[in-house]
Parts: sequence; structure tokens; C-alpha cells
Amino acid sequence: MASLVKRKNGTRELQFWFDGKRRTFRLGRMLSKEAQLVRFHVESLVSSQERNVEISRATTEWLSSGCAPKMRRRLEDAGLLGRQEQPTLGELRDYVDSQYRNGNRHTHRNLMSAISTAIDYFSASTLLAGITPGDAKDLQRALLQHGYAPTTTSECLRKLRRCFRMAVDKKWVEQNPFHHMSGLVATNPDRQVFVSRDTVERLIASVEPEWQLIIALARYGGLRCPSEVMDLEWSWVDLPASTMKVFSRKNQRYEAKRWREVPIFPELRSPLERAWDLAPVGAKFVIQGHRQGERSLYSALQKRLKKTAIAPWPKLFVNLRSSRETELVEEYPLHVVTSWLGNSPEIAAKHYLQVTAGHFSRAIGCEGSEEQGTRRRDVHKAR
Repeated sequence: MASLVKRKNGTRELQFWFDGKRRTFRLGRMLSKEAQLVRFHVESLVSSQERNVEISRATTEWLSSGCAPKMRRRLEDAGLLGRQEQPTLGELRDYVDSQYRNGNRHTHRNLMSAISTAIDYFSASTLLAGITPGDAKDLQRALLQHGYAPTTTSECLRKLRRCFRMAVDKKWVEQNPFHHMSGLVATNPDRQVFVSRDTVERLIASVEPEWQLIIALARYGGLRCPSEVMDLEWSWVDLPASTMKVFSRKNQRYEAKRWREVPIFPELRSPLERAWDLAPVGAKFVIQGHRQGERSLYSALQKRLKKTAIAPWPKLFVNLRSSRETELVEEYPLHVVTSWLGNSPEIAAKHYLQVTAGHFSRAIGCEGSEEQGTRRRDVHKAR
């Protein structure tokens, strides 16, 4: 029989006899009900070992779902359980791959890239339980020393935190070594650029009609590009009503966020009408060409910028969307703008909204275009 002992400091201990020895498990600060459950299953394991019979079904279920990894290791050390093979980083990679292979391809790619980075640093055979918070900090320092940008490093560590959260849910590890990571940078302000209307109109005037629509949907519609732009179908566009439905691949796992309704802003109407007139009969997608992939679209825009003698800005499509959201919040309430663009006020404030040169110009009473404001600020920096 096992017995529970409560110490003066509030901690509990489980004491029992097995194999001619008295064993003591320190349970820590545990509720009486939880401690009684542990005692019941430990007694069941002792009985099954002494009588050489199979472990009861209730105890088997507890071991697979309710028993903490640390407690299981204690039971193994005491001889009440056979040794269980510890999951490795390679096994976590395979599990994540199986869970996301048929889901969003960008999420799958990013998670697998993060785990591959961890495997390159640790090795595929490294036990998950052997990776500590200190090891996580060492990985962060190593990535920065190898030239990774702070935002890229932070994004990798956030993805690893997500993967290890799955390992905790599977009871493979007791704690997530990436849970309390500090110094993670969410955004890099140096890569945020407000793309002015003057720049966009110069670019639109120099490209073919379909590219005019791609740029307009990203800059004036605020659509994510390439995913939302390339997924847009003509059946979702209602030109007479000046609205269009947008499907968000990024948020497809959330029922309420899969679809949103976006106004057809005046800047979008002409490119859409022109594309409709040029579209072949029965066309499904609004954008017919350039469907080879994300990188091909990015490279194609870079070539057109070079041809137009416009200097490329960082994060080409993200900053087009960011510029539109920055414009819209000056005219409409934030909750309205975020419902149109498909993000939350918190994400908009953290990743999209910018302080532009035009804001400074208006604040000091100097009206002018965004490009004029930018030039004035650049001259001031040079001085």
C-alpha cells in the first residue's frame, strides 16, 4: 500500500514499498485530489509488477495522457515501468511535417525551416527533453553571430516555440525551452517604407494591364500578395455594388476570418474594369498570368521597378499593403480598416501602421506630397 504525507511547508510525498525497498516520490505542492490519483495508479503499478499481470486499462490511459514526463521517468527509475524511448528533434520534425503537410503551405514551409535550423545546430538525434532554456539562448546567439537579422532570428525562435508547444501537448517534454525567450524583435522599423502614390502611379503607368491590377490590389486594396491577389476570383467581384469578397489563406483555419468583404475603392475600379474587358470568356481568376509562385512574382516586380528606374523598397508587397492601411486609418476608424484588410488592431499597430514624412509636414504646417516630405527629411538627415 502507498501512503501520502503532507509536510509543514505544504508539499506532499508519496511513500510505498516495492522490491523490498521503501520508495519516496516528492510530489511538490499538489492538490489532495491529484495526489490521491497518483497514489492510486502507483499502487496499481506495484500490484501489476508483484503479480506479474498486465497494467490496468485506467492506469495505461493515465500513463499516456495524464502522467507528467518527470513522473514517468521516476516510475521508470523505480522499475515500475519499462524504459520508454525519448522523442528526438528529428521525430518532432516528422510530427510537425505530418500535421501541416496538407495545410497552409507557407506555414508548413516556415515551421519546417525553423526545425531544420534547430537540427543544423543541435542534430536530429538530440533528445527533446535534453534541450534547455539555456540551449535556446545559445541558439539565438549563434544565429545572430552567423549574420541572421534580429527579426529573422526572432521569427525562427517563435516558430520553434510553436513546435515545442506541440511536443508539450503530446507529453513528450515537460516544459517548452523557448517559452520564456527574451529579446525577440517583432518588427524592424528600418524595413518599413511608405510607398507614396506618386511612386505607385509612375510604376502603374509603365507596366502592362495585368500588372497594373496586381499593384493596385496590393497598394489600393490592401490585399496580401501573392496569396490573396492570386486567389481572387471574378465570381467574388461585384463591380455594380463596388464590393469584393476576399479569401484569406493565412486565416483559413479560423471560420470567422476566412472571408472578408472589401470595398472596391475608386483607385481599383479602372484596373478591375480593364482586366474584366481583357479577360477570356469563362476566366476563373482575376489574375491569369504570373501564377508560378511567390518568388517569381517578387522577382518580376523587381525587374519592372528597375526598368522604370524606381529604387526597390524592402518587403515589396508587404509595404504596399502597409502603406494602404496607414492611409485608410487617417480617414476611417481603425476597427473598420482592420475588418477590410483582415488583421487585428493590435497587429496593425505593431506591424503595419507607419509614421510618414507627410505626417510631419502637416504637423508643422507644410503641405506637400509624401515624396516632397521624404526629400525634406532626407536632406535634414544628411545635414
